Amino acid sequence: MTAPFKAIAVDMDGTFLDDQKQFNRKHFNELLDKCRAQGVRFVICSGDPLLCLQRFFPDELSELTIIAENGAQVEAADQPVIVKTMDKRLAHDMISFLVKSMHLSPVLSGVNGGYIARDADPAVIDHLSFYYPVLHRIDSWASLPDDQFFQASFLIDDSEVKAAQDRLQQEFGDELTITPSGNGSMDLTIPGINKGWALRQLMADWNITGDELAAFGDGANDVSMLELAKYSFVMPNGGPEAAAAANYTAQADNNHDGVLTTLDRYLN
Repeated sequence: MTAPFKAIAVDMDGTFLDDQKQFNRKHFNELLDKCRAQGVRFVICSGDPLLCLQRFFPDELSELTIIAENGAQVEAADQPVIVKTMDKRLAHDMISFLVKSMHLSPVLSGVNGGYIARDADPAVIDHLSFYYPVLHRIDSWASLPDDQFFQASFLIDDSEVKAAQDRLQQEFGDELTITPSGNGSMDLTIPGINKGWALRQLMADWNITGDELAAFGDGANDVSMLELAKYSFVMPNGGPEAAAAANYTAQADNNHDGVLTTLDRYLN
């Protein structure tokens, strides 16, 4: 069966990865072989840093396109394609507000790694170390490190998401996009730069349209790519924002190979 799409974009946490941050590698490689045979591109599309995402696919990087940092950094076949960084003044004001006014422990994601306060909660540092293979501890946020920055993130309880969004929106207005990532954290990103935006840049180069795109997601930061794709799938474990944006529901949740099982229907 010939697939009706020419590219597949998949979110990672809560979508492609199970709750133990693993995936069925044998099943994936079998499916990647089928994609290769049919000329279908496979795109990893995540809010996570590039270095974190690359660790999952040490032998497949030459065949994958990776959209990292919610669209601000893109590599294709292990080569850089897009780098969009934040105005440094805005980055400073954002971090200052998160730390001094909201009393949070943000991580600032830069080209050279992640940055977090040295005195942050050890549990927070431990959690973020998984996502940031290079995590710099800094003594003070009084001045920013010598780097360029993609976004900031912080951990937050689900019950506090709405209040945090409202407060940040009131402070920064349209200078930042404020999005719950769906895995217990919130992302502050460059307005207009998101997964859907990055996919549109790639699709223009590939000469394909949203009618030729499949996308899988579970959270609010997946909405832009789900709305772009004709074959858009929310995970059964996904949130209401992703469900409203998707045209279909994946055949199983993230703990039961939902992405791969659904794609088997189209690529077998």
